[in-house]
Amino acid sequence: MARLRDCNWWPSSWAPSINPAEVRLKGTFKNCLLSRAGSTLIVDYKGLVCQATIAFQPGLDLRELRDFLLPHRNKPLMEVDSLEFGCYSHPDERSQL
Repeated sequence: MARLRDCNWWPSSWAPSINPAEVRLKGTFKNCLLSRAGSTLIVDYKGLVCQATIAFQPGLDLRELRDFLLPHRNKPLMEVDSLEFGCYSHPDERSQL
């Protein structure tokens, strides 16, 4: 288990282009939507809708991620990205990075 923000697939940038540290500090997690492109995270940053997509990854169940995130809607992004989540399909995968 690792914090979401420590997972290699967790977004490091947001659209529109806003400093990711600012989005993390002042953003509010609003939703997680599944699509053919992957899983799109929606964050409110001072009234502006920011989005980031997590693409399909081997070993990552995007439906499971969405179901994990949805109960945390309307919480600060910095609280959400600090949650513990199984980032890797195998426990020893992280040591191979």
